[in-house]
Amino acid sequence: MNHIFSDAQKAAGIHMLEVEEVAFTGERLEGDGKSFRIYGAAVVDGEKYPHFAIEFELEAETANADDIEAIMAAEWDSYDFLFDLND
Repeated sequence: MNHIFSDAQKAAGIHMLEVEEVAFTGERLEGDGKSFRIYGAAVVDGEKYPHFAIEFELEAETANADDIEAIMAAEWDSYDFLFDLND
């Protein structure tokens, strides 16, 4: 799955996350099963990183792999920050 967040999803804030004091704004979500990567920009310690991603694995697969809201609201088993990406 490769999903670009719509204007409606952005207006609802579905594309925004805060993880370990990292404010993240997603533009694109890709993955399948339990493994996903969200691409966007992050603010870390007051510094903006325009090419940033969070790679994460869900605790359990969502019933509908295309349900972006369910994926973004699901609990994560693990994650990793990826800086300075040139996507």
